[in-house]
Amino acid sequence: MRRVNIDYPLPADLGFIAVERLAPLFVLVDKGREVGRIRGYPGEDHFWGLLGVLIKKLDADGTSRERS
Repeated sequence: MRRVNIDYPLPADLGFIAVERLAPLFVLVDKGREVGRIRGYPGEDHFWGLLGVLIKKLDADGTSRERS
C-alpha cells in the first residue's frame, strides 16, 4: 500500500492513473496498469470484500505475479 497526497501532482510512476478529488481512493496497480479502484471507504467489511473482488480480477486477467 502506498499513500499519495492528492494536493500535489502524482509521482511520475503513477502518472497513468486518472485523478479524482475523492478521498480516500484506493487504486490497485499491477505492472504499471490500473486493475481497479475503490472510491471512498465503505467500512471494513465492505472494503475487504471489494478488495478481494479486485484481487480475483487480477488473478483472472492472468496478470498477477507468480507466487512461490
